Amino acid sequence: MYLTLFLVHPKDNRVLYDKKIAVNLDKMAAAAGVYKALWQPYENKYAYGRDMVGVLEDGLKELHNKPGYYKTFEPQSGPETYNHLVNFVDKTLKACLHFPDAVITQIHTEA
Repeated sequence: MYLTLFLVHPKDNRVLYDKKIAVNLDKMAAAAGVYKALWQPYENKYAYGRDMVGVLEDGLKELHNKPGYYKTFEPQSGPETYNHLVNFVDKTLKACLHFPDAVITQIHTEA
């Protein structure tokens, strides 16, 4: 199962950014404090790119400061690792900074 996060232009619905990640990194994301913003943005009132900037900055800092700790959350099955989550958070943060007014949307898919 995968989560694809999109940042969409607020006026013409063009996709400005999209990035996919395996949902089995959810425990690591929760420990780093980014789960609610990335996995459940609607439920937690993250509507625009700018809404996620602070939490993604904090989470990325956490991930970089304690890699050994976060690697303990790597799933037993599947190819996704700590590095995948760090890359996902980093790229999504950069996109949110570049497109602060973009609307956040997401989908869950099998592949």
